[in-house]
This record gives sequence, structure tokens and C-alpha cells, in this order.
Amino acid sequence: IIILYQRFIALSNFRTLNQIGFKKILKKFDKNIRVSQQKTIMKRINGLDFVESMQCTDCMNDLINAYANLFEDGDFDAAKVKLLDSMSWSKWSASASFMVGLKIGVLCGLMIWTAVALAIVQSSGKNALPVNAVYAYRCIGCFLAFLWFWSFDIYIWSKYRINYVFIFEFEPRTRLTFLQYFDEAATLSLIYFANCILFIKSMDVIPRNYISIWPTTLLIFFILRLFLPIFDFWKSRQCIIDAMLQCVIAPFGRVRFRDFFMGDVLTSLVKVLADLYLALCILTNNEYETTLTESFCLSSRFSRAVLPVCICAPYWFRFQQCLNRYFKTHDRVPHLPNAVKYGTAMSVTLLGTLHGAYTKVDETVSIWSTGRVLWLIATVISTCYLIFWDLVMDWNLFKKNRTREYPKYWYAVAMVADICLRYLWTFTLFPTTANPYFHQHFTYFTTAYFLAMVEVAELFRRALWAIFRVENAHVSRKDDFRSYDYVPLFYEHTSLIEQQRKTQKPTSMIVETVTIFLLVLVVTVVIVLTS
Repeated sequence: IIILYQRFIALSNFRTLNQIGFKKILKKFDKNIRVSQQKTIMKRINGLDFVESMQCTDCMNDLINAYANLFEDGDFDAAKVKLLDSMSWSKWSASASFMVGLKIGVLCGLMIWTAVALAIVQSSGKNALPVNAVYAYRCIGCFLAFLWFWSFDIYIWSKYRINYVFIFEFEPRTRLTFLQYFDEAATLSLIYFANCILFIKSMDVIPRNYISIWPTTLLIFFILRLFLPIFDFWKSRQCIIDAMLQCVIAPFGRVRFRDFFMGDVLTSLVKVLADLYLALCILTNNEYETTLTESFCLSSRFSRAVLPVCICAPYWFRFQQCLNRYFKTHDRVPHLPNAVKYGTAMSVTLLGTLHGAYTKVDETVSIWSTGRVLWLIATVISTCYLIFWDLVMDWNLFKKNRTREYPKYWYAVAMVADICLRYLWTFTLFPTTANPYFHQHFTYFTTAYFLAMVEVAELFRRALWAIFRVENAHVSRKDDFRSYDYVPLFYEHTSLIEQQRKTQKPTSMIVETVTIFLLVLVVTVVIVLTS
């Protein structure tokens, strides 16, 4: 009964989708040709059997009645609710759900064991672990944390019927359910913490020269797990790789919702990407126990040049995506202000990264320089701009009569959390004695833990942002189907009228695009040359 009901639901949705498709096509036709044929033709279409026929609805009602008589004591409404709920769980048996719960339980035990073992090693003061392995474990741990956050996002969207599959253009036949995401996150986390235990406990078992094999194998495994098609869920990982590639070629590639969403996620991963570079560099040069002054990866001029690139590249990609969208859509708002937002954030971040005097505590100097004061002011203004954009543009919270899919108190909590977490991320840039990331009196591990906490907090904020960003896109698409300029893959070749409209670029638009690009480029060059 459940399978037949699902098939009839799919058939009914297919019929409705075709009817809507005819309506949208005719609307586009009338707009381009400047005629009024939509009502006439739709009247004929609505009279066809595939629209007027009630056979599909009658069959679904018969199935609901059969289910009600067999399992719900004849309660039609209860049977319908059970059948609808069963659709999202049909691919998962009770044993599969039990295995996910079992993995999470074992994972909790491993996490506690790892924390206790690490605390014992640090308190003993002898046989200290190779300190430079922290970059590999921290960056992979942050990626796993975001995978857990993403799993919760999928769960929330599924529960509140947010059509994220359509918004992200996922393949419906291969997309993963939230339970599959939880299972994958639990499996990878078990591997991660098992490796941590082996790394900590192997000091007393194997020679110290071979301890670095654990962070090395962990890093290589996770890289291969993402890029090799022999592992599970290749189609889903292919979507991630494709979106990242479109971000890199942003000035010339496509920019759809999935692509600029990935660009936004990468801006929250800037410090994680820096850790990833250091982890790969340390692995290549085998510098797990090399001191800071002697390490090529930590103190060479090459690394001091690469790290700012890793940190600022996501902002640059997102900046280029905004210019790309403006150039293709001719919509000044929101694309130009959005480009200014990312250009400003990139300039402030690059300034703080390259000018070390602005981001280090110097207790011998009681008066701050003018450059440091201006940099801090610019950082605060940039953060306020980012918060404004989150709440007003991305979430559209202050729009009158906005449809809300979540409980009302969620939006108030999300606003407060977004503001606090935005400033927590900015706090790592402030050269104050309360900031262990920049204060030299704190121990190495204290700084490492603090930065890991801040990175995870920013990833949590990005996951929170995604919940309401996708919900806003869902509501916008319901209110206005074409709120995002999107050409399906099967119809890449637009009409001659559309091609002519898009090839005739106004001179003012070209001037504005080039001006903003050159302005950001000049500011970047000045910051680099004066560093």
C-alpha cells in the first residue's frame, strides 16, 4: 500500500508540474513576443483529461481507505498522515536507524576517551605529542563538525518541508536523506577519534619517529574519501566538487544558488583552509616536530605569502561571483552591494593578515598607531555590514507579510545568535590581551584550542545561516517562481530575444563593473606592497 501510494503521489505531482510548466512557458512567451495568448491556450489545456481526470485522486483515496481499515480502525485522516510520513522513511529500516544510534553512542565514548587521554598527556609534561600535528587534526575536525551541522540542516528542511532538493538542484534519485548524512558523519567521526586515540596512545608502543603516521594517514584518507569515486555517495560528492570548481572559475563559470551557496560556505572556512595548507605542507616536509623558527611551513617567506592567499581566496571568488551575476542579469541590487561587501571583507582580512603589527599584542607600546585604529574601525564596520546583509537581504526578516515556515521564536533566536557569533569571529582579529590567538603569554595548546573553538563556532553560524537562507529561497520561489535567474541544464540555449537582450550591455553597467573590480584590485595591491 505504501509503495502504491508513493507511485500515485509521484504521478499526481508529475501532472501538476506539467500544468504549471505550460503556464510558465506561455507566460514567458507572452512577455517576449508581446502577445496575450496565455489565458486562451491555458483554457484549452485545463480542459484536457490529464488535468480534469480524478482517477489518480480516487485511487489515492482508495489506498488511504484500505490502510485506514487495516491499521487505523477506519480513521481516514490518521491513515493519510501515516502514509505521508512513511514516504520519508521508506528507504530506512529500523535496523538502519538502530545502527546510526549505535554509532553515535560509540562515538560519544571515543570522544570522552580522547579528551581524558589528551588531558593526561598534557598534565604529565613528558613524552609530549608532536605539536605540528594539530593542524591536520584541527582542519579535519572542523570539516566533520560542519558535516554534522549540515546533517541537522537537512533534517530541519525535511521536517518543515523546505524544498531544498529543488533549490540546490540535487538529483532526486541520488540525493541523500538526513539519516544518511547522520550515518556518514558518525562513520567518519568514528574513524577520526579512533585515529586520535591511536596517535595519543602509540607514544609508549612505537618509536617516536613513526608516530606521525597517524595524522598522515588520516589526512590522506579524508582527501581520497572526497575525490575518489570508488567510495559511497559519489554523486553527492560530485555536486560538492562541481560547486567548488564553479567558485574558482567564478568570473567565467555559472553562478546559480548552489554555486554561490558554496562560495558563502568557503568564506566561513578561511581559517580551516589555512590549517589545511599547513597540514599538507607539514606532511610533505615531515615537520611534525620541527620548531617554529626552523619550520619551512610555519615561518618561511613562501608560507607567509601563501597563507594570505588561502584566507582571502574565498572572498575573492565570492566577489567575482557577484560581478558575474550583475553582468549577466543587469540587476544592480543586490549584486553590486554584495560585491562591495565581499571586497571590503577581503581587504580588511588581508590588511590584518599582512600587517602583523596590527594583530599582535605589544605591551611595550601604550599608544596604538593610526593604522591599527583605522583597521579596527574598518573591521567593526565590515562586520556590521555583514550582519545587516544576513538579516535583511539573505534572510529577508523585515519584509512585510513575509511567509514564515518555522516557529516565530526561531527567527528572534537566530538574529541574536548570528550577531553574537559574527562578533566572536571578529574577536580573533582584535589585538587584545584577552585574545589568546594573538597573545604570546598563552601556551601553544591554549591558542590551538581557542582557535578550534572559534572555527567551529563560525561553522555553526554558517549552518544556522543556511537554515534561514534556504527557507527564504523556498518562500521566494513560491511567491515568485523566477526570483533567481536560472536556465535549466536541458535548455542552455536561450531564445534569440533573450540572447540579444543579454548581449546588449549598457555602457554604465560595464563601467560600474570594471570600476568596482579595479578599486578592489588597487586596494589589494596597495595592502600587499605596504606589508
